[in-house]
Amino acid sequence: MRKHMWIALFCLAGLIVIGCQDKSEKATEKKTAGGMTMTERQAAMEQAAKDSATNLNDMMMAIYFYQGRNDDRFPPNLEALDYDNPTESRSMFNNPRNLGAKPDYVYIYPHDETLTENILVYENYVTWPELGLYYLIVDMRVQHTVHEAAFKKLLAESQSE
Repeated sequence: MRKHMWIALFCLAGLIVIGCQDKSEKATEKKTAGGMTMTERQAAMEQAAKDSATNLNDMMMAIYFYQGRNDDRFPPNLEALDYDNPTESRSMFNNPRNLGAKPDYVYIYPHDETLTENILVYENYVTWPELGLYYLIVDMRVQHTVHEAAFKKLLAESQSE
């Protein structure tokens, strides 16, 4: 009988230790200033980044439509783009990442369309985003980079043309 009592005590002690570990793990996941856990914050940041990439893809399609109506010319600015749905047209210019700079997206008119790797539209920012930056290049591909120096070099080349 004593053997069963010791086994029961060890099992109970194990449950208490496991229960304490679970509570301590939950306690270590701190809340951010917005009241989200770090995991929730990371997931929200990743979703906003994906939504911004979708906005750039929508701008790419709007540029294609613009070119189809304007002898394959690029628009003079982003405001020249329009969709059949004006609400969607305006929402694609609002960066869900809210990187602190206005306008949310910057357009660089391509003076030399043969330089297909030049930046056409990029996410405007004040400080380099934690998850990197999305941008659209002249050959109509959405790109992503986490390397600020490489992006700034490409941006300088794109603006100098």
